[in-house]
Amino acid sequence: MDIIILILALILLSYIMSGRAFRIRRPTLAIHLTYGAEFALVGVLLGPYVLNILTPDLIDQLEPLINICLGWIGLMFGFQLRLKDLKLLPLSNYFIAGIETGTTFVIMLIAFLGVKDMFGATIGYPQAGTALAFMLAAIAIISSPSIITAVIKRSHAHGRVSRTLQYISSFDNVFGLLAFGLIYPFFHYSIKVGEGALPGWAWLIISLGAGVALGALFHCFIAPRANSNQNLIIAVGMVTFSTGIAYDLHLSALVTNVAVGAVLCNYSERYDRFYRLLVHAERPLYVILLIMAGALWRMSPLIAALAVIFIVVRVVGKSVGGIAAFKRYPNIIENPGLFGSALLAQGGMALAIAIDYRFLMPGETSSVLIGLVLTTLALNGLISPHTIKYLLKREGEIA
Repeated sequence: MDIIILILALILLSYIMSGRAFRIRRPTLAIHLTYGAEFALVGVLLGPYVLNILTPDLIDQLEPLINICLGWIGLMFGFQLRLKDLKLLPLSNYFIAGIETGTTFVIMLIAFLGVKDMFGATIGYPQAGTALAFMLAAIAIISSPSIITAVIKRSHAHGRVSRTLQYISSFDNVFGLLAFGLIYPFFHYSIKVGEGALPGWAWLIISLGAGVALGALFHCFIAPRANSNQNLIIAVGMVTFSTGIAYDLHLSALVTNVAVGAVLCNYSERYDRFYRLLVHAERPLYVILLIMAGALWRMSPLIAALAVIFIVVRVVGKSVGGIAAFKRYPNIIENPGLFGSALLAQGGMALAIAIDYRFLMPGETSSVLIGLVLTTLALNGLISPHTIKYLLKREGEIA
């Protein structure tokens, strides 16, 4: 199939179907499914298991399109990191999120490093097992504000715990993406293949510096009186240029554009014009990523075993983190042990990180990562609505 026709077909399909993605009001049964799971199933149908249209080689040819999708999502996410707005939130939210995410990261990292060392040879663990453990630890941090908001709205819940859940789940995405951005440079492609003389800390400085420098550069090019069409051209140009720079340096398009968006929203008074233009494409972009993930999904005994370990350890990590965090703020919640289990739903950002890593570090490890993340995304989507409602019932915020 001609690659141009395939790209156009995917874009058209994503726009047609995106109205159903990540909706708050969904059928009763569908609330128990991860938002967008139907699009991952479309990817499975188009992938090698069924129709064999989206083969791995063809997906590799679509890398520029997927990187632009990741860059667009990253820019949108960065636009929400405005310091003036973040300062309005209570410090307790930052403390709770920091303790909860830090505890989850450490417990998940220790668990998977232990799996690699003790059972790696027996179960066929990927050779880059250390990198996989760090990536899984970063992804384990991330929660889904969409599913939590959906359950709260459908249950007509209201109160301090409901609000705290929504805030912390949003912060989980920030901390998870930050962890990924800080970790990946130390596993940079050039270090893996032995072509680069730069150490990991140097790649970290380059990664952060590139995003900040590009954000400052784009700030200078924002015209004060540009119309909507001109702003759209500028926005698309920003994403394409910054994504191209990241691609040439083997850096994360997602993280680089988050830094660009963060700089623009804090130093440009006109960033909101771009946000309003770009936000309409957010859902279709996630649809494209879900279709690609479905086409790349593989199931094996290794992935099944790791998925079970991931879910169990993540429950432990989030629960222990919630208990530790609320020791300082006991007046917020009566059942701190249940708070972490209400954050089990994984968000689209977890999938975006997994796909980003797949193109940054192609190979067996990234294939296992995508299969594992997509599997746990679906399983946690089944579990999390029940854990959220159970917490809110115990706290007396729903009948």
